[in-house]
Amino acid sequence: MTEGTLILAVLALAGAVGRNTMLVVAAALLLALRLVQGSALVRWIGGNGTTWGIFFMILALLAPIATDEIGLRHFTQELVSPAGIFAILLAAAGAYFGRRGVDHLQAQPQVLVGLVAGSILGTVFLRGVPTGPLILAGLVSLMAGLWQSGR
Repeated sequence: MTEGTLILAVLALAGAVGRNTMLVVAAALLLALRLVQGSALVRWIGGNGTTWGIFFMILALLAPIATDEIGLRHFTQELVSPAGIFAILLAAAGAYFGRRGVDHLQAQPQVLVGLVAGSILGTVFLRGVPTGPLILAGLVSLMAGLWQSGR
């Protein structure tokens, strides 16, 4: 058994304990691909998965508009409401941190270990939902930059 296989198995188990279905499925799928020698596909997923994941997330977020659950009047009313303005500001910050996170994870993929561990801990002990690894990686990047400039 290779180290990668062992780590993926442990992550799948931790995801099961933490009731993190997406982690279980992702780790199990990568394990299965490793077992059938799908290393080219695993490399492709590693290189393109984030982009496709963001694409599918945007599709899901836009779906209520496509199904007319959110119409033009509701859309414009929400944009100018206090909650809508606050959401715009936070979403802009989230997009900024997400971009930083993508760059940081590409430059330092080892950060993912801490993000996965923190996500599992937050899911298990805080009954949280594992979301936002790109934004969290962006925050890590910002904090690391501030730490480095403060030294």
